[in-house]
Amino acid sequence: MKLFIRQASVGILVVLFLLVPVFSQEVFANENDGLNEKVVQTARFINTIPVEYTLGVSKDREVVNWGEYKEAKIYVGRAKAEFKSISGSLSEIDKEAVKNIQEGLDVLTQKINDRHEPDQIAALSADLSTELLNVVGLSQSNNDTETVIQEINKSLDSYYQKQQGGNVEEALAEAMNAYALFGPLESSIAAKDQKLLIQMEQKFAKLRDYSSSKPGAEAVQSEIDSIKTDLQTVKQMLTAPAHPFASFLDSLTIILREGFEAILVIGALTSFLIKSDHRDKLKSIYWGAGAAVAASVITAILLQTVFKISGASRETLEGSTMLVAVAILIWISFWLVNKAKGSRWKKFVEGRMKASITTGSVFTLGLTAFFAVYREGFETILFYQAIFAMGSSHLTAVISGLALGVALLGLVYYLINRYAVKIPMKQYFLATSILLNIMAFRFLGYGIRELQFAGTLDATEIDGMPDLSLLGIYPTIEVVAAQAGLLIVLFIGLTISLRKKLIGGTTHAS
Repeated sequence: MKLFIRQASVGILVVLFLLVPVFSQEVFANENDGLNEKVVQTARFINTIPVEYTLGVSKDREVVNWGEYKEAKIYVGRAKAEFKSISGSLSEIDKEAVKNIQEGLDVLTQKINDRHEPDQIAALSADLSTELLNVVGLSQSNNDTETVIQEINKSLDSYYQKQQGGNVEEALAEAMNAYALFGPLESSIAAKDQKLLIQMEQKFAKLRDYSSSKPGAEAVQSEIDSIKTDLQTVKQMLTAPAHPFASFLDSLTIILREGFEAILVIGALTSFLIKSDHRDKLKSIYWGAGAAVAASVITAILLQTVFKISGASRETLEGSTMLVAVAILIWISFWLVNKAKGSRWKKFVEGRMKASITTGSVFTLGLTAFFAVYREGFETILFYQAIFAMGSSHLTAVISGLALGVALLGLVYYLINRYAVKIPMKQYFLATSILLNIMAFRFLGYGIRELQFAGTLDATEIDGMPDLSLLGIYPTIEVVAAQAGLLIVLFIGLTISLRKKLIGGTTHAS
């Protein structure tokens, strides 16, 4: 019996002796996989830095988008924090490399603070991420669009679990990891749909905020689902093969979408001059529109060559142009309302036309035409540059879509001038004023939203409110407040005009 126990004990010891290295190897493998995962995530953060920095800082080292510049700083800070957490383990592999990477991250931070050229930031970031991956025997990955989207979706699911589990730091890291995975797709998306890119950036930023603000599970899941839906759109956008009809339709849609409102405004102004028997003043409208086309071409060339500003900065320029247009449209609409009163119009046409349509007034009409065209003109040219680049094998389809769109806009312009002049003067003036006010209302919404897309203005989203882009109404407090203020101004102006009309009518009767 003792001999059996002794032999059994020896056998158990032998088995344990054999299992220890196997178990140790398994533990080491798990630890090694965990380290590699951390290294890849840190390298991904480093690779995201130049993406954000290039959008935020121009080649002449000027900040063109503070939001993107801030993102670059956030990611360099996160990369340093993540690297610090794994530097001890990495030092056991290559102490000298760890020291070089740490010093390199410090240099990168300083260069970002000093606003060095984007090319320098990109080169240093690439060197650091490559050296970091080399420490554990890995290399930079170049996954296709579908694989990248799958990884983003997995990261989003992981974020949800960590966020709901109350792991603030881990949830924040995962939110930043998801966005870092998204980074390589940004330039391709921007070429096709700049607004979609900016909206997705805002949604990823909201996930970071959710890491600490702890909203309800439904709100978090809704935001994640929204991003996943956008990713499906991106997948179709970037992987679908180009087709001649698609190029034709894109071309036609852009010219109609961007040109329709401009044609309405110009048509209203020219028909007004025709109806008031001032055809000789039409050239001010044509000069304004022509100057806007020339300015649009020059602006587009400058944006692509000299300034090379980011898409967000183009949004800033377009948004600012819209807000200027709003002020001019409101001024013109009030001027028309004042002329709508019968007695005033009679005096107007009997001898005061020259005094009413002064050189200054004609200049304002031309300026209105200028901004109506210019507000979308340069961006339309940039859109067509992208379409020609993406559909280079379908140039005939692109040109055909453009030609048909221009012809349709010309038809709209003809119909306005052909039939608007038959409307009685008082009703015509009121209708034109209402049209310009509607345009001003929409332009105001568009302008503020463009500035929010660019990061120039804050965007406080209103949960549950629909996006009524056709009316220029967007679910942010800033847009709603501005448009509500405009409606109040219009109401006050209308009230004053009606009061003057009543007083004038009473005086005339007496």
